Amino acid sequence: MFAVDDGFRAGRRSLSPSRAEKVNFVLYKGPPPLSPLVPAEELATVEEEWMMRANYIEDDLHWLLRLPHDRFWCQVVYDSSLHECIGSFLHGAPRPYDLGIELSAEVKRKHESLLRLFFFVCLRMSTHKESKDSGLSPQTFGEMIYENFIFDIPKIMDICVLFGRGNEAIVRKMVANIFAQQKRYYDDLQMIVSTTVQVFDTISANFGFTNDILSPPKQINAEEQYHRNQLITMSPDKFQDIIVYLSDIAYTLRCFFDIFHEGVIYFSHENFPLKMAALYEAASNGFIEAFKKRDDAEGNVSSEVLKSTLTNARGCFLHIFHKILFHSFLEPLIGCACVERASGYAEGYLGVFTGILSEKRFLADLQALFPFADDKDILLQSVYKIDHTRFQYIEDAIFVSLDLFRPTNNDASSKDIHSSKQPIVGSSMAEGGHFQNGDRERDPYEALGACAPRVNGIELDSLTSSVKDLFPELGDGFIKLCLEEYNYDCEKVVSAILENNLSPALQGLDRSLAQTVVNAEQANDEADKDSILSQRYNVFDGDEFDVFQRAVDTSKIHVGKKDKAVDIDNRNELSGLKPFYQKYDIISEIVEVDKDDYNDEYDDTYDSVAVGTIDDDSPDELAARRPFVTPRVLEKPGAKNIVAESSSDEEDSQDEKKRDHFIQDPAVIRQMREERYAARAMNQRRGRGHHVASANPPPETSRDVKGGPKGQGQSQEVVRNRAFKERHKATRVHHNRKDMSDKKHKI
Repeated sequence: MFAVDDGFRAGRRSLSPSRAEKVNFVLYKGPPPLSPLVPAEELATVEEEWMMRANYIEDDLHWLLRLPHDRFWCQVVYDSSLHECIGSFLHGAPRPYDLGIELSAEVKRKHESLLRLFFFVCLRMSTHKESKDSGLSPQTFGEMIYENFIFDIPKIMDICVLFGRGNEAIVRKMVANIFAQQKRYYDDLQMIVSTTVQVFDTISANFGFTNDILSPPKQINAEEQYHRNQLITMSPDKFQDIIVYLSDIAYTLRCFFDIFHEGVIYFSHENFPLKMAALYEAASNGFIEAFKKRDDAEGNVSSEVLKSTLTNARGCFLHIFHKILFHSFLEPLIGCACVERASGYAEGYLGVFTGILSEKRFLADLQALFPFADDKDILLQSVYKIDHTRFQYIEDAIFVSLDLFRPTNNDASSKDIHSSKQPIVGSSMAEGGHFQNGDRERDPYEALGACAPRVNGIELDSLTSSVKDLFPELGDGFIKLCLEEYNYDCEKVVSAILENNLSPALQGLDRSLAQTVVNAEQANDEADKDSILSQRYNVFDGDEFDVFQRAVDTSKIHVGKKDKAVDIDNRNELSGLKPFYQKYDIISEIVEVDKDDYNDEYDDTYDSVAVGTIDDDSPDELAARRPFVTPRVLEKPGAKNIVAESSSDEEDSQDEKKRDHFIQDPAVIRQMREERYAARAMNQRRGRGHHVASANPPPETSRDVKGGPKGQGQSQEVVRNRAFKERHKATRVHHNRKDMSDKKHKI
């Protein structure tokens, strides 16, 4: 173990500024991107200057990595220029979300080389033991990196952003070792949470994002109205800086959460999830409106890139929120057996989730990426029992948010939100968890466009009267045009009139416009109300007799008979019907066939005669005329009788087989049944045996079947007795044992 006073094992060499080399490390600057606005000669000069600076940094880092362990730490601790070089790289290196970063091939290769060298330097600085002979004690290492500001929370987050994607496992070990050896970094992390919450409040206050659920309602003044319109009127560079700033916060926190899970639970305090959800909701609405107005005003060429960057930032915010809930509440709840602790985790989750139910857009997007049904399953499996009405309250709010920001496919909003296998995709989400551009996130009327149903009749009059109660000087026609412009949302109309922020289409209209001057097309649409016939569906729609869709030729329609008086003597009409009924005639004319005509039908007259089997010239022609008879002299005695008896038996059996009693005499049937019953009763009285015990049974003769001892042979009498017993054992008790045994063996 190393001593704290010197820190090194080999030769007890101590840390000393005298052992550090006097090297001035060059500060890092970002690579020059390719731009069509910069002349080629100027761009080549800038690239050459950057390459020269990169070569100096590369040589210095190679020299630093070749130093032995003790001299390396002396240089790291006491060389302030090294700290500045590493800090400049962590702060100024290009991030994946940066806009317009396109490098030449040579600059890109050099930058990747620098990225690799800085990663090795950070890896070596986060390792307190390199080998058995080279290492620092954990206590010395923790004090050294904290007191000399070698690492701090912003540097650790930048390391996660720059090196986390390609080296996630190594960076996770680096960060875990830093926090394990110095516990005071956790206190700094708690301060970072408070600072981030203050940043959220500052952004909301400076740019009009006042949709904070934790702040009390305020009166709208001129300053807040200026901030609210600032996103629309600010310069493109400042507008771009705001989006990049939000992206930097979201992307950095997400990378840090992916690397260091233990630090996620600290972000569940200070109302951080609620503040982030409020900023998400307000910023999304503000930027969507700003993109519409700025596109119409300027036609900025980089608007699509800015929209893509903003949607990626929103996706990072959603991942951050889900990781906070999972690692802070759900993950500890999975293996928790204590009811008291489980209740704290479950109530904490429900408290955070209930606090964001008013953020409709955030709730819809969160449901698209991380369905509530998955979290609900974990909560239901815990030892703490939760009332189902609380789940129903959350699910109803999710359904309302999905209905408000419904997707392009109208059928998707009708899916079951309780199913986690097919999560509902909100309006601002596409399948696979990627966002669509902000301009596609619209209200139902905007999404449907011209096909959106218009509000007419009593409902439109009610909305008009609601606005007119607040602004009596406005005309009905002007109010209706405002309602149509703002998708029949009274709150938006009132807010726009109060702030004097009406859309350009309404600013030039007369505010006292009456009802009679409203657009003629709209008036016609209100006059033409939907009738029941427009909703009628029938299989006969569109045929030649559809009186609701076309003019019908009445000459083809006749009610009743054409002529009620029919003249039977008039044959003209009947002659016209003859060809029609001849088609159904079943009587054909008789045609005489000539007998001499050839008939090719099959003749079966001689099928029963054996034709061709025995010819007249055959030697067996006598057998065909007369059967062969054995001479009486050659017959054996008794053979004739046997043949005669067998032939008679065969004839009798054939006669019996040929008999077919279709209906027997009932008396004969009853007699046969009585005989069967009597025989069955006799067998039962006899004990179901084959022999009848007589009154004086003959004395049984004893038969010796035992014989003499084995191995000495048996007499013939014993052998005969055993054979007799084997043959006649069927007449005794259990007479069918052998038969049943054979039957079992056959099976």
